[in-house]
Amino acid sequence: MKERGSAAIELALGVLVLLVPIALLVLSFGPTLERRVLARSLAADAARALIAAEGSPLGAVDRMLWQTASSGVLPEDVRIAVCGGGFRMLVAMDGCEIERHGAVEVTVEVAVDPQLIPGGPKRVLYTHHEPVEAYRSRS
Repeated sequence: MKERGSAAIELALGVLVLLVPIALLVLSFGPTLERRVLARSLAADAARALIAAEGSPLGAVDRMLWQTASSGVLPEDVRIAVCGGGFRMLVAMDGCEIERHGAVEVTVEVAVDPQLIPGGPKRVLYTHHEPVEAYRSRS
């Protein structure tokens, strides 16, 4: 019995069994990390927009959230909670007062694209606390 060429077959099977799952695992981290960075920046930007907006702070945050389409995320995949309130697609400030020496808490939840490997996170969360400047005029 000749065993010629069996090493090539074993190598091909080894690559399929070992390297393909590792490659899929590595490739599945990208979308999750990208959405975490997006959630972090959206939470910080939303908190700053709430504090700095003149007139209607909610309108400023809503406009900012609808601009997420430029980053490849559908607006319905982003939900936001302000000052510990419930998640909504559009911001509502139920019981949230922006006062000097206070802080604004914004939590953003972003949906993650389907993973290559099952069991990955479906959504990522980030909460940002932004202090309100003590000497800012809100008139």
